[in-house]
Amino acid sequence: MNDYFDYEKTSYGKFAYKRVQRLRRRGKRRGIDVPYLSYELTKPEKPRMIFIILTIASAVLLAGIIIGIGFLYNYFIKSVTIFDGIGDLFKAVFDPAAFALSAGLSAIPALMVVVAYILLFTLFLLPLGAVIYLYRFVRDVFYMANCSKEEFAKGNIISSRITGLIFAVITATVIFIALLIFMEEPNARLLAGLIYGGILVVLGGLLAVMMIEKTRCGKWFEEIDEFKKSNYLEHERALRRVKGRLKTEKHFFQNLGK
Repeated sequence: MNDYFDYEKTSYGKFAYKRVQRLRRRGKRRGIDVPYLSYELTKPEKPRMIFIILTIASAVLLAGIIIGIGFLYNYFIKSVTIFDGIGDLFKAVFDPAAFALSAGLSAIPALMVVVAYILLFTLFLLPLGAVIYLYRFVRDVFYMANCSKEEFAKGNIISSRITGLIFAVITATVIFIALLIFMEEPNARLLAGLIYGGILVVLGGLLAVMMIEKTRCGKWFEEIDEFKKSNYLEHERALRRVKGRLKTEKHFFQNLGK
């Protein structure tokens, strides 16, 4: 059994190895056996430089997009509220007079204070969420530069990232269209267009490169030894079953709590 662990340690990157072991433990508790790898997965002859270049370029571009989103948020506050940007929002929230008004009989001042707090909470969540997404994005792209050919051909981790990118592009498109509808200021529309264009360049470019590499590795995978092929596919299918079971249980308990 130690040999199997050695194969997985040398085949997977650090975070992917931990993921596999975590899924194996959870699968065991649910009666799903995840077969160990019986051979070391095939690494690329050299790191996929296109992904390393994309990692650096994407990190810089996404950092610029995050800053742009901050400016866009300022325009959004001006467009849909009575506040004149983020600065005015802070004044309203921390102004004692606003709290005095909110305690009065009129519901309008109280509602404005509630809206101000919601916007302020969103303002703090925005950079935090963006930084977390940027970290995970860079980590995943860098992992793709060195991961095995088997993972790229048939691995769930690559397939899920492709699905996630497609969903992210669709979501960005919907948000962009909504911003064009609700924002009338030309500068805000221009900024939204630049941000959307940057997102398309980063995510769309990565998606295209991933699809090309997946196709190339898929052809390679069809020609490898049948023993290796069946061992990896059984290993990967079991991991997918565990993930599927965990999702089903999560949805079940969420519905149970409603």
